[in-house]
Amino acid sequence: MDKSLRKPVAVMVALAIPVLVFALLALAMGADVRAILVPFLLAMILTGFLSFGGYRVFIRPLNVLAESVRQFINGVTTSLSKLSKSTGFFGFIYGPVHDSLVHINLVYIINGTPGQNYAYRQWFQEAMKGNVYVSKPYVSTTGELCMAVSVPVKSEKGQVIGVLAADINLSL
Repeated sequence: MDKSLRKPVAVMVALAIPVLVFALLALAMGADVRAILVPFLLAMILTGFLSFGGYRVFIRPLNVLAESVRQFINGVTTSLSKLSKSTGFFGFIYGPVHDSLVHINLVYIINGTPGQNYAYRQWFQEAMKGNVYVSKPYVSTTGELCMAVSVPVKSEKGQVIGVLAADINLSL
């Protein structure tokens, strides 16, 4: 027998013996063997599958998905960074003055009324420190799975003058 198979086979045998003994005892006592045996057999099969390297079947697609998500997030942060440096961008920024939502031409859209003040949100605070921020996935108030992404908007002198942010809907 191949040396790489010895340990998985030993694990399978070690699991099989107690399962068989338990099943025989349950059968002798008149129990419904299927209700007891099926979960044990499934656990044994899964253990054997994973021991023989079947986990690779699950790991590869997860790694591909993780890489796709990473590339997507990098693309979003790169796009936001470019937009934050563009003087011709027509949109909104979250400005540090009065914690308000400000149109790019500095006309206030929302004042700091309760429920609309973003200054205490982590994405705002991190971008105001000059950092690019990507949140962990969260469930939004509309029930959608989202991520917040923000970048600092800097003056020509390099001072942070606002925050450009986006919520990314991750729901399919």
